[in-house]
Amino acid sequence: MTFLQLLLAVCFHRSLAVLTVSEDDNNIVGQYVVQLVEGTLLSNEQKEIFEEAVRNVSMEVSEYAIVHSGEFALILGSDEDLTGLKQLPQVIEAEPNVRVFSSDEKCFVQNVPDIWGLDRIDQRMSSGYNKTYVHGYESDGSRVSVYVLDTGVDVSNPEFDGRAEWGYTAPEMGSDTDANGHGTHVAGTIGADMYGVAKRVLIFAVKVLNDDGQGTSFSLLKGLEWVVRDYIENDKSKGVINLSLGLDVIHSATDVAIQEAIDAGITVVAAAGNKNKDACQMTPAHLPDVITVGATTVYDTVADFSNWGVCLDIWAPGADIKSITPSGTSVENGTSMASAHVAGIVARYMSYLDQHVSPFNVQKWLTDVSTKDAIEYANADQRTSPNRLVYMDCNDPDSASSISLSMPALFLLLLLHLLNAN
Repeated sequence: MTFLQLLLAVCFHRSLAVLTVSEDDNNIVGQYVVQLVEGTLLSNEQKEIFEEAVRNVSMEVSEYAIVHSGEFALILGSDEDLTGLKQLPQVIEAEPNVRVFSSDEKCFVQNVPDIWGLDRIDQRMSSGYNKTYVHGYESDGSRVSVYVLDTGVDVSNPEFDGRAEWGYTAPEMGSDTDANGHGTHVAGTIGADMYGVAKRVLIFAVKVLNDDGQGTSFSLLKGLEWVVRDYIENDKSKGVINLSLGLDVIHSATDVAIQEAIDAGITVVAAAGNKNKDACQMTPAHLPDVITVGATTVYDTVADFSNWGVCLDIWAPGADIKSITPSGTSVENGTSMASAHVAGIVARYMSYLDQHVSPFNVQKWLTDVSTKDAIEYANADQRTSPNRLVYMDCNDPDSASSISLSMPALFLLLLLHLLNAN
């Protein structure tokens, strides 16, 4: 097979819907699929013996199928005669004939007239804002724990639908509440019912900032200690830490602790910072294994407050972001909000996969499928940043790079036929 043939075969394979048996009660009334003892269909004489036996239990043979050495029959009849059918010596198993459905993507389409960040991250071009957010059943954040290290979270907020719980409060950081509101706003963008990216994610409040929005490097260390212990002791395989916070310096001990969390298998997403300076000058944004996020506007420009530079991994909506607070909703600005969008996307990606995915591979996937060269840079400083905007479609995290999206399956099949004919 030539390279072109192989390429077309891959495209064709990816463009076809996978068939799966429905999990619901979709039995076809009066039809049964029977596995037969090998040799039942060996000769016409053997078939006639079997068909006579089926008629004797008030049922009828409709069709046969032979798959290599496996022999099968489609039998017509009623449930009350099924017991007699199963007792025939030629029958190994008899079960209902069930409907089979294509595994096409099943998508939610949410109207988001005033939540532009959600509208932006599911499409490639900003010129076509359609005031909807399309996300998938299979990538809704289920079974993923997102640890929000912040001012706390209003875990009883109905927007979380019981999916948020209080995890830990660092010493001297106050009570188990979010009087500030920053953490709740961030958590809302990650996983609230209306305002969130990942609608079924599990949110854990880890309070490392006080009610004034301030903490210490040691309070952050204590929060990280609790998170890693919870992740390991509860045998979790899908975890995200969101750090919508930062230090104005590079802090070695904090760097080590964050790297330990990553080495434990937890993906860390962090805000680039709001100083309009090089993100490489601060913890945790400068760490190569952290997913560092800068903030963009509705116009795909860099928000004027956002940090920038080679330490950024990706950009995300961070200006005029609406989300929940303990007292209602608010519109906020910051790389905190951008980080929250990416943490939600990461949670969606993890929930799509059956197995654990390493922080390295999460980071690679995120940048690989991102929208390239969509951000308009205003100056040379900003242009030192990678030009990548966060993106994920309905369900399939790999579909963004799939060649099959551009060519119909039937056309590919025709090309394969012509190539093989030559």
